Amino acid sequence: MPETRNIWLPTVIDRINISQIQRGGRKIVVIGIAGPPGCGKSTAALELQRLCEGELGARVFNIGLDGYHLPLSEVRRQDEAAGNDWENSLEYRRGCIETFANPDDNLVEKLAAVKEGSSHSVSFPTFDHAKGDPEENGAKYELSITGNISEVIIVEGLYLLTPAFGNVADLLDVAVFMDTPLEVCMERVRERNKCLPGYTVEEINVRVEKVDRVNAEYVIENSKKTGDALIIV
Repeated sequence: MPETRNIWLPTVIDRINISQIQRGGRKIVVIGIAGPPGCGKSTAALELQRLCEGELGARVFNIGLDGYHLPLSEVRRQDEAAGNDWENSLEYRRGCIETFANPDDNLVEKLAAVKEGSSHSVSFPTFDHAKGDPEENGAKYELSITGNISEVIIVEGLYLLTPAFGNVADLLDVAVFMDTPLEVCMERVRERNKCLPGYTVEEINVRVEKVDRVNAEYVIENSKKTGDALIIV
């Protein structure tokens, strides 16, 4: 993503430096990366991590909001209780906002503890793609024992800047919204989803339109795109 790097990554690094100078003392900066499926969030997070480690000598810890998916057993329980048919089921539409747990208490509290340095060890859930389910304590943040290392926390996810994750967004020092054209996103998702087991190419294309496009439109329409901390790329 060289063209993207030239546009926004130096700006983020500048924001990190400013935030650290303003805060003083323990230097922890929290960066959020949001945008529709297929926009390049994971690639951007990886590129940002490499830059922070290389240019700032920072320690980087990643938090993916996929870890806040509802367990598949809970999704199926809700579908059964509602009598949903397959194409209207939460399981078929998994990834929509309704299939995520409310992050306010768990994630806000844990992220605040990391940012404030009030806890020496904090665990966050991850998503096990092999199992198709969240792993409750899949990633552990450990407080730096030196105290003088710059630290960058990268939080990445579809709905990060939407009202559903509003209290999380309040903890971000820098927020990046990946404003990739919708049709580019959908083409990437179609290609990516070819590896989904049990789906034909036609079924994948149908699901992209019925599920991924709807999720993308929700993210684009409902994400906060104003504020001093926001960078749109």
